[in-house]
Amino acid sequence: MKDLVQKIIAWAEEKTLLNISYTKTHALKLVSEFGEICRSIRNSQDCRDDIGDTLIVLIILAATSNYIIDECINEKIDHNFLVSGDDPRSVLIELGLYLGIISDSVIKGLIFNEEIGYMVAGLKKISEMQGSSLRECLEISYHEIKDRNGILLDGCFIKDTDESYQGAQAILKNRESKVEP
Repeated sequence: MKDLVQKIIAWAEEKTLLNISYTKTHALKLVSEFGEICRSIRNSQDCRDDIGDTLIVLIILAATSNYIIDECINEKIDHNFLVSGDDPRSVLIELGLYLGIISDSVIKGLIFNEEIGYMVAGLKKISEMQGSSLRECLEISYHEIKDRNGILLDGCFIKDTDESYQGAQAILKNRESKVEP
């Protein structure tokens, strides 16, 4: 898992995503990706890619915040969740609590590395409930993004296949023309 995490960090560095000023943008992306897991679980769909995408955002958020990644992202992590049983919806509801704490901490400039660990543990639990593993989910997502091209606008990576790509390019071009003497 460590090798895969390092590849993701290298990808994020290449795309210039590891900037502390992008922490709020990454937190919003985390909320969005978490919503994708919830949607997939609610609709009884495969959520491995959604879990992997959420984990990628957690890795980037941890790296951006200068947390020691291995302490936050550890496949052997096993936090005791308050929920019992084998219902992924219960785990998701509990993860919503940690997502809220992370969001609040980002806004207030507080430390949230422990909550990242709880999120990872919950994602691990959900992946196992789905007959998968955290590593498999992360591999699926990494293979989808590793060759992705796009641009960075206000800390948000916009894929070149996204419908908002041309508009984002125009915004960046306009900003560049205002900077030139």
